Amino acid sequence: MKKFLKIALAAVLSLLGLVFVALLCLGASILAYSARDKKAFATAQMERLAALEEAYSRPDYAPADEAAMTGFDAAANLDARLNEIRFLGTHNSYKAYNPSAEKLMQRLIAPLHLADAREWSYGSEPLAEQFDRGIRSIEMDVMRERDGFRCAHIPVVDIASVCPDFALALREIALWSDAHPGHLPLTVLIEPKETLLSGGMLFHRFSLDDALALDALVADALGARLYTPSEMLGDYGTFARLRSANDYPALAGLLGKIIVIYHYNDATTQAYAAHDPTLRTRGMFPSIGQWAYYEDAETDDSYACFLIDNWSDSPYMRENTQVKNMLVRTRADVFPWRDDEWEAQAMATGAFILTTDFPPRGDPGDDPHVAAFAGGATVAKMPK
Repeated sequence: MKKFLKIALAAVLSLLGLVFVALLCLGASILAYSARDKKAFATAQMERLAALEEAYSRPDYAPADEAAMTGFDAAANLDARLNEIRFLGTHNSYKAYNPSAEKLMQRLIAPLHLADAREWSYGSEPLAEQFDRGIRSIEMDVMRERDGFRCAHIPVVDIASVCPDFALALREIALWSDAHPGHLPLTVLIEPKETLLSGGMLFHRFSLDDALALDALVADALGARLYTPSEMLGDYGTFARLRSANDYPALAGLLGKIIVIYHYNDATTQAYAAHDPTLRTRGMFPSIGQWAYYEDAETDDSYACFLIDNWSDSPYMRENTQVKNMLVRTRADVFPWRDDEWEAQAMATGAFILTTDFPPRGDPGDDPHVAAFAGGATVAKMPK
């Protein structure tokens, strides 16, 4: 009996050893392709910025025709207020298609039926190209590294990005803005994410200090192009009072401007807002998340005018858009799933930003569907 137990124990230990070695090999392989991808996408970002600078400096450069992508005559509606307009935006706007990550998910997650590997099989065009196609709202997932901030989807396994260095991403946004003077306002939604094995950090959870560093970076990179909370508030003490008075700024004062929204999260958003309760020194607009209401019905939203509610059938959608007069961001689809009914439902809400994984793009891929407002517009008047 003892001999049998020894043999069984040895077999179990051998099996565990094989599993451990296999996991080590898998981890080493993932880290290797992650490092390779980081270098490749960093190089591509630098080359693209150089090409944009050269293109924008040419005397024959022709800016994109914004009027052709707008569902109303913006020049004749400069008195329209910000909450009377809506914008089509892209989801995970920084994300590049990453076949390595897709294959990894197919091998690891798909067999366990924990998720659909197709969720990873999409990517965005470079930011300037998205703007050229009429997109006026982008979403950026940002992780802290020792030397700055990185735009990436998931640490290590899906770091492919059309703009991995967030400081350079802001540079690209600024370059495009300068090359298109008087453009309709851009909104940049920044969502903080945890860092894992990246940029000299083993693990790092986004903190208030990170949010303040991000705020300083945004203000420095965008300069006078940045439209700040202080500018919108004017003489109002809180956004709750501005919303109650329905005194959002008119389009005329927002042309050529960039609005940066700090995505709500439990760890930092309220602390970021409370660091300067007047918001007069903030460069980013702190937002509130719909899920906060589920946790606490008395959630203070006086510091915010932007609200994140990803589900267009949310029971709070009408209250937040019509009663509280919030500028709501919702989603029209989730790659690879979409249907006309879901998209129509999102379009029928009073959401200020509708994000999609099916925006106007050069290569439509396997699905030629494009999400858009009436007439194919990417900017439209708010539905009555």
